[in-house]
Amino acid sequence: MKTLLLCATFLCATGTLVFAADMQADQTVTRAVEAANGKVELLGGFEGKNGQAGQVGLDGGAAFSVPLGDKFGFQADFAANSSFGQGSFGTTGHLFTRNPNQYLLGLIGGGVWSNTSGSYYIGPEAEIYAGRFTLEGSAAVMSQNLFGSGTASFYGKGNVAYYATPNLRIELGAKDVAGYNTAHVGLEWQVKDASPLSLTLAGTVGDNSYLGAMAGLKFYFGSNGATLVDRHRKYDPANTSLDIVSGTGGPFNAAPVTQQVVKLPFKCSVQSQIGFVPTPC
Repeated sequence: MKTLLLCATFLCATGTLVFAADMQADQTVTRAVEAANGKVELLGGFEGKNGQAGQVGLDGGAAFSVPLGDKFGFQADFAANSSFGQGSFGTTGHLFTRNPNQYLLGLIGGGVWSNTSGSYYIGPEAEIYAGRFTLEGSAAVMSQNLFGSGTASFYGKGNVAYYATPNLRIELGAKDVAGYNTAHVGLEWQVKDASPLSLTLAGTVGDNSYLGAMAGLKFYFGSNGATLVDRHRKYDPANTSLDIVSGTGGPFNAAPVTQQVVKLPFKCSVQSQIGFVPTPC
């Protein structure tokens, strides 16, 4: 409940800032998506929870974005995760409007599946650009099927990012994926101006004594010549599918509950004319 309240407050504040920024927007701003573009990313590292230390975790994702006129854009993203011997896959669509000098405001919707659960979700996303700082928030209502039982749950994410240089991003954030809470610190460094390649690092703590450290690579295409901050603000939003499936330790990579047959130390009995007679079960 506290996470829900914090995420709702964050999004309300973000929406208010978006509205104020839009009222003062420069009519000569560039497009919501500068050009058709995409990115591919791969992360790997070590993680542990509930005493399971030294487990290898892998995440992979891809995103493709296109302009819809000048004011709107669409992104389709995909992600897969392997964690604690379980796997999950997700996909998300983004429909958004953006002033790349001030804000992004949009709608997300998609699904995530594993061998133990599945979920569909829909909700808002928002970003505020303020000089070297970016505030990012998204939230969604999730219709979840976990171990064959249908439930309603929630997804929420909030990030504060700082661009120390146009090619170095440092971020601090938290998220709730169907009741599983994590907090992280991370960075992304584009190795040089106009390079299509960037390096990422992230450290995460979460419920069930979760600890994780991941490193990765991102490859951008269709945004040639752009700095990292321009790629984030003028080309593609974050990969929401990756945010959800990498909710490591949460319900989407939980191991299924197995049923065990318990042998009783006594025999069954049935009633007869002479009383209860022990018989094999």
